[in-house]
Amino acid sequence: MKLQELKTITAISRRAQSLFDTAGIHFDHLSTTMDLEKVHEISPLDLGALLNADQGNFGHDITGIYNHFNRQTGQLENCFVPRYSKPV
Repeated sequence: MKLQELKTITAISRRAQSLFDTAGIHFDHLSTTMDLEKVHEISPLDLGALLNADQGNFGHDITGIYNHFNRQTGQLENCFVPRYSKPV
């Protein structure tokens, strides 16, 4: 993974932290960062677009990854596809 991708993933996770903290929802910055890194490896994300997404689409992808990424198998489950996945 490139350094710029890691920086963007960190920025995405920080934005998510701020969003969830404001809503009073527990959020684990480190776990989300690691989940995003792995999801980006298996299903490349348009990281720049995700970082700059409106709140609804941003929340959809972040909570979807949180809810559907299986850390044991390293796969997205339940047919979840992030809106900011790059086309295959």
